[in-house]
Amino acid sequence: MGFPTDLKIRTLSSDAKEQLLNDGDGLYLRVRASSKSWLYRYKSGEKQIKIGLGAYPTVTLAMARALTKEANALRAQSIHPQDAR
Repeated sequence: MGFPTDLKIRTLSSDAKEQLLNDGDGLYLRVRASSKSWLYRYKSGEKQIKIGLGAYPTVTLAMARALTKEANALRAQSIHPQDAR
């Protein structure tokens, strides 16, 4: 999907229990009725791993993308981002 601006994120709301919106490269925005938070998701073997990156707007879109880039760089070195935290 991609989120071009923080303004677009601020205007998102969820009437549903939870929505996961994909920004690409494993970065997701979890939108709930009362909160928004960033997740980094990846597969390790058959297991789906989710790492919380923080709540929006404390963690901005730019910060979340930078954290995702770091996590992908670790994975490229065969290091699990969870282990590096």
